[in-house]
Amino acid sequence: MQTVLPRLGVDVERMRRSEMAGTFQIVEFTTKECRALEPADVDLELLAAGMSLPGWLTPLRRGDEVFTDAVWVRDAGVAEAVRRGADEIWLVWCIGNTPSYGDGPLEQYVHMIEMSAMGALLADFELARALGRDFTLHVVAPRHPLPLDPEFYLGRISSDALLAMGYRDAHAYLAGRSADGVPKDATCTRMTDPPVSVRITDPLRGRVGADEVEVTFTVEVPLAAPVSEGSLVGALAIPGEGTVYLADGAVTLAAGALTYAGTVRRGGREVDLRCTRTLRDDPGPDAWGDFTEAMLVIDEDAGTVSAGAGGVARLLASIEPVGAHGLMQRADAVRRFLALLGSVRV
Repeated sequence: MQTVLPRLGVDVERMRRSEMAGTFQIVEFTTKECRALEPADVDLELLAAGMSLPGWLTPLRRGDEVFTDAVWVRDAGVAEAVRRGADEIWLVWCIGNTPSYGDGPLEQYVHMIEMSAMGALLADFELARALGRDFTLHVVAPRHPLPLDPEFYLGRISSDALLAMGYRDAHAYLAGRSADGVPKDATCTRMTDPPVSVRITDPLRGRVGADEVEVTFTVEVPLAAPVSEGSLVGALAIPGEGTVYLADGAVTLAAGALTYAGTVRRGGREVDLRCTRTLRDDPGPDAWGDFTEAMLVIDEDAGTVSAGAGGVARLLASIEPVGAHGLMQRADAVRRFLALLGSVRV
């Protein structure tokens, strides 16, 4: 709580001072009541309690009250926004919503969350219609379900990568949104299952122009489709600007090169970013030696960045199957990805 939320940029005191209208959903267990908290009533413990899933995280106990995540009752505060007379509602949806029904205990637990959250959202839409209340709905959601909590706790994906995914999805929706919003029905948060893919984490560091930069790319490479159909997010740390995130990410793997491309916000404007790794099989015992370094171009500045000593080994160790189920399918995904990398070495 004291580490994760501040690390994600959550500033409770700033939230408490905000004059922006908004509420935070939380459940008080003893009454089974879903409460909509005003910003002035929020503190770090209550925010953490609002993300404390029963069975996984410890609830917040204050006196005779027990506070926990509202996901089983009402995950999104649409009903409260309607009650307050909102004519435009923005919904940021992070819970999976696909037609696939899994058999494992974790998948079953997540399905219960999905059904509870989506069921309450649809009930809110029906209530608004019954009351004659119309509003424009905008929804920011990923194409595929986000990685689950265990992947984060086990270090299979970083907080920066998750933030970058949120930035990517928000940027994409804002760029293509309609003034009419999206339908207020079951399709508004619908996602598709990811294809069998491999996710890799690629951290690089070096000098670009006058700045020392650190950039971490998180790449999902599909195994039964062109690499260009994969996804790419990135977090770039620049002195004086903090961490900025990649939008419009694209990845290519061809002609002996692995290339990442997208845009980042720098100096108040969006600029192009391009990072190219060359796969050369030079003579000698280290066939991947040249793969350690890459050329990074940000706007008009260029420089060499490196994964450092052991960087290639760390990149290969970061391989995480996505959309693969069971030990055999996961192992086969890793094998196919390594074969794909080997096929473009020159």
